[in-house]
Amino acid sequence: MDDELQGARLLRQGKVKDVYEVEGGEYLLFRFSNRISVFDKVIPSEIPRKGETLCRTSAFWFRKAERMG
Repeated sequence: MDDELQGARLLRQGKVKDVYEVEGGEYLLFRFSNRISVFDKVIPSEIPRKGETLCRTSAFWFRKAERMG
């Protein structure tokens, strides 16, 4: 487990992202991976930096939604 995830409890491992509980359940941490899922099947290869791209896209929309109220 990565250092930044120590103390986090895995709640759900999905096909392309994992959800952890952090700080005593006060927050959820989404960890985006480079795993690929097509038509509900996991593909054995990965796409480099895919997780980073998905994370940045989600962060953009979370910030936008927060500003909207």
